[in-house]
Amino acid sequence: MKIIHINKNIIQRNAKREEREPVVRVEYDYWDRKARRQKTQTKYCMEVELPANARMVYRPDRPRPCGAKLWIETKSRLVLHGVKGRKSPLRLEACDAWDLWD
Repeated sequence: MKIIHINKNIIQRNAKREEREPVVRVEYDYWDRKARRQKTQTKYCMEVELPANARMVYRPDRPRPCGAKLWIETKSRLVLHGVKGRKSPLRLEACDAWDLWD
């Protein structure tokens, strides 16, 4: 599962500065072969190419641990542009069969 949302705190900070930090937060699960378990990683970027089978979720009564009440979910491949510390796009492959919708 990949979760995409916008960090409004960074948007507010960017409004006060000339330098622009990425505001799009992408959280995704991956299989760590060395640790033999599933882990979660987070990347910030300026732009995400969304697949056709993504869904937008609004749950004000059950926000994400970070406090987000509105986000996008997908199990499809994503391409992230403007990732901190990267010159080229970051490609996140489609989720494996073990990764199920919540």
